[in-house]
Amino acid sequence: MARRRNLFTPPKRRRWGCIVLPALLLLLVLSGIFLNYTMTRYPVRRADKATVLGLPRGLEGMRVLHLSDLHANVYGENQQRLMDLVRHDNYRAVCMTGDMVGKSGNVQPLLQVLSAIPSDVPVFLIAGDEDPPPVLETPQQEASPLNAWVRTAQQAGAIYLDSPYKMEVGKDIIWFCPANLLTADLTAAQFAMQERLKEVQAMPEGADRDARLLAVQYRLDVLERTTLAKREMLPQHTYIALSHTPLGEEAVSLIHRSQDGKVVMNNFPGTLSLILSGHLNNGQVRLPLLGALYAPPSEKWPGGFLPPDRDITGLSSARGVVQYISPGLGTSRLYPWWASFRFLNPPAITVLTLTADIF
Repeated sequence: MARRRNLFTPPKRRRWGCIVLPALLLLLVLSGIFLNYTMTRYPVRRADKATVLGLPRGLEGMRVLHLSDLHANVYGENQQRLMDLVRHDNYRAVCMTGDMVGKSGNVQPLLQVLSAIPSDVPVFLIAGDEDPPPVLETPQQEASPLNAWVRTAQQAGAIYLDSPYKMEVGKDIIWFCPANLLTADLTAAQFAMQERLKEVQAMPEGADRDARLLAVQYRLDVLERTTLAKREMLPQHTYIALSHTPLGEEAVSLIHRSQDGKVVMNNFPGTLSLILSGHLNNGQVRLPLLGALYAPPSEKWPGGFLPPDRDITGLSSARGVVQYISPGLGTSRLYPWWASFRFLNPPAITVLTLTADIF
């Protein structure tokens, strides 16, 4: 016998909200995941202007392509998406500020990028903290202390920047320098390497001794090339430093000193004009309106949540020296697990235009 509904009992209402709201939330999450996946698989090219005080007129408007922190990532089949970005943009130099191969040491993605850069454009490359050590003291098949990934990049046309490199642009000269040479005590380094050479020479003969000897001789050669470059340098030249990690106020203060009422570099003539760095990948996880969620400690930022962009990405200034921090192309292991990926943060390269204008 069928149950009769009491005429005075109101009918039960279907709670559509219990179904619709979770469905909308799920759709929103899935859309966000799809949007972020698409965004982070397609690198972008940014354009910015870097003010260099006293920039020679002949260098006005010169363009420099800045890449950092590739971490051996591949964008598109055979790196096509990234290769398309670096082609045909009328830049005069390319600066790669470290972690281009990353922990894996896989140099192939970097080689694909190098193949897309015009052969007449110099490419300056430095190592990052997550790259395999560029100089080895262990036996290798090749009679060189340089790691295989560095040698391979050199063979593909990159200039491994271990000492100052002179670039002539018309009648003007730019020196590209690794930042560690700007803050180091070169005299003390020379003495230390000579003492190390004596220690290695006193070791028993064998493959280990030979490998260490090659590494010491290489470092002495770097210091010698630095000394020779210094003899060519003039105060009116333009100096650009490549550093993997961003330089803070304290580091820049070690680079310069006051002489006859002017600010000059300790190790080289003239004044540092521009610093190019990377390392922080634009914060990796970014939130709408708020910016980066978190950034690890660096010379410019003590580490923590919601860092200001001027401390982790883009243009900023340290003791009057302009610094550009690349947004990066990959992710760093310095970040905790919950920020170990890029979120609403497309990989990016930057074309910097040098100018004397203050804007």
